[in-house]
Amino acid sequence: MKPGANLWICHVDPRDKLNSFHRGRPPRSRATNCPTPSAMVGSVEQAGLTVQQLLDGPETGYLLHAEKTS
Repeated sequence: MKPGANLWICHVDPRDKLNSFHRGRPPRSRATNCPTPSAMVGSVEQAGLTVQQLLDGPETGYLLHAEKTS
């Protein structure tokens, strides 16, 4: 990603509901889980991005906005 680029991850449901849904799916989908907010921040920062916003709740769903700063 070039500096100034943005990464958005958006779901209408919160992380716990997404993960519950995936657990009830075929084996291939069961392995797909949305990580905890702290784990997601770590992954994003390791990739050289800065988290601008992270929401996870029944009112907001799951939203991550990160920016490539350099």
